[in-house]
Amino acid sequence: MDAEARHLALSLSLLFVLFRLSFSDDASDAATLLKFKDSVADPSGSLDGWTQNSGPCREPKWAGIICNGDGEVYGLQLENMGLSGPLNLGPLTDLPSIRTLSFSNNRFTGPMPGVRDFKGLKNVYLSANNFTGGIRDDAFDGMRSLKKVVLSRNKFSGRIPSSLVLVNSLSELWVDYNGFDGQIPNFQQSDLQVVNVSNNNLEGSIPPRLSAMDPSMFAGGEAK
Repeated sequence: MDAEARHLALSLSLLFVLFRLSFSDDASDAATLLKFKDSVADPSGSLDGWTQNSGPCREPKWAGIICNGDGEVYGLQLENMGLSGPLNLGPLTDLPSIRTLSFSNNRFTGPMPGVRDFKGLKNVYLSANNFTGGIRDDAFDGMRSLKKVVLSRNKFSGRIPSSLVLVNSLSELWVDYNGFDGQIPNFQQSDLQVVNVSNNNLEGSIPPRLSAMDPSMFAGGEAK
């Protein structure tokens, strides 16, 4: 075999290995997502296209799945799908490339799902569901990449988690139309652009770092 033929054979072998690795990753992601699918109620059949005979990032891609250029699951955008029941994100921690989780405008109930095990997560959208109860104070510990947290229009109560103050990358926080009480945490993040805490039961003074923001973001409570 001459040098050119050996080079071609080596190139084909590498392509085959890369294909097998990609297919293996896709199959692993599929198994993880199917486990998650089994944990939610889907009366509208919005996730019926998620099957063992297909892959989340292969055409046709699964509904609500965002993939990156490497064919890895980058995000879930499961909005307006009529999904319900408690939201358990545990199975999804096996997806190492997850950066966005969006479950807005569904019918999920129960406490806020745990997100702090998603260390690379940048965005979490849980607005317009029926989540209830308090949120653990350490719910966002160690989430160094987190930029946007949207919890609007639920039935959360208790204090706004102080662990959000330690998320240095935070740029937007939306917790409006809930039942949070106590004081607004003393946010100091330099990149913070939006903190909407309107229509809660908050009291006390607005932290200086937030005082230049639109007053409507603090309306509907006693914070001044």
